[in-house]
Amino acid sequence: MQARVELVGIYSVEVTRESIIDAIASEFGDVEDYLGSLDELDRIDYSQFDDLYLIEVMIHDRAGGLDPGQFQQEEKGQPEDCWQVAYDEKSLNEDGTDVLDVEEATDSVRLAFYLHCVKLDQPLLTPYGAIPLPKPVAMPERLKRLFKYIPVD
Repeated sequence: MQARVELVGIYSVEVTRESIIDAIASEFGDVEDYLGSLDELDRIDYSQFDDLYLIEVMIHDRAGGLDPGQFQQEEKGQPEDCWQVAYDEKSLNEDGTDVLDVEEATDSVRLAFYLHCVKLDQPLLTPYGAIPLPKPVAMPERLKRLFKYIPVD
């Protein structure tokens, strides 16, 4: 069988000063120690996250490893190595309610990841073919528990 990918959903991500503080505290503990100063959060242009989404896919009948860096969107006029790729990806259990270790993933795997600069009128490029993106919906509670967005430098 040939591997195939199914889009489970594309979800809006709300990034605020408070959500970043919560995410850093959950992941690293002391927020000021991680940032150096909470003033760093006041310098962020939060509008840069308007086209940030969490994307959830199910990959069926895959063989071998999985490279989340191959989930991306074309950026016209840019070389492929400058395109945005999956960020903070996690393998999930079958119903998407818990994170799995990569070693636990089977020949079918549920994967969720953030993607920046999403163009909803362009397909998501995957190692298993391009898939169109539907209209985003609110992020389900099950994923809000598992994913806490921390901006990349």
